Amino acid sequence: IHVALPETITSIGMEAFSYCRNLESVLLSDSLREVEGYAFYGCNRLLEINLPETVTTIGDYAFAGCLSLTQMTLPPEVTTIEKGTFFECSNLETVVIENAVTELKERCFERCSSLLRIHIPAAVQTIAEDAFTYCGNLEEFTVDADNENFTTMDGSLYNKELNTLYFCPGGKVGTFDFPAQIMTIGAGAFLGCIHLTDFNVDSENPNFSSVEGILYNKEGTI
Repeated sequence: IHVALPETITSIGMEAFSYCRNLESVLLSDSLREVEGYAFYGCNRLLEINLPETVTTIGDYAFAGCLSLTQMTLPPEVTTIEKGTFFECSNLETVVIENAVTELKERCFERCSSLLRIHIPAAVQTIAEDAFTYCGNLEEFTVDADNENFTTMDGSLYNKELNTLYFCPGGKVGTFDFPAQIMTIGAGAFLGCIHLTDFNVDSENPNFSSVEGILYNKEGTI
């Protein structure tokens, strides 16, 4: 099924196309401003949808379970990637996050198992602890040099001061090296990192240690 929306449509309502399992493409008009929550939830044959630049809001779980989507470019005026927006889009390989985005909410890319890399623009201030969990092929994060809140090292995502680890990319293989300055590990930092084999903690780290590749607190009790 292929759908073309008329120019008069400014909003796609809650669950408007939810579970339309034979929907393959939707042509959207330049009048569209909003895609509400669950609008395309479970449209597992949806191959392509190009959001016009006029869209400013995309609701919770709007494209969750769109198993056939492979790429998405967010409109330039979207400032928040809402909860679960692309949850379990298992064939999504590339996402372009535009410069206006300031916040990535809970589970927005969780279980996007084909996602290869993510670039965090300069304006991003907040990323939920489970935004990128179980992304098993994610190779690396990159961060705009002008971002004041986040940075990367060896493809992993940290705060700017490099003392909090937010995410190890789910596709990382082998050893994860902990630098000396790491004080905090995010709750979802290693969820879905099934290719890691061991941890190596810098001996100068005051909070963590590793023994035979296993991660412990400094005292080795937890």
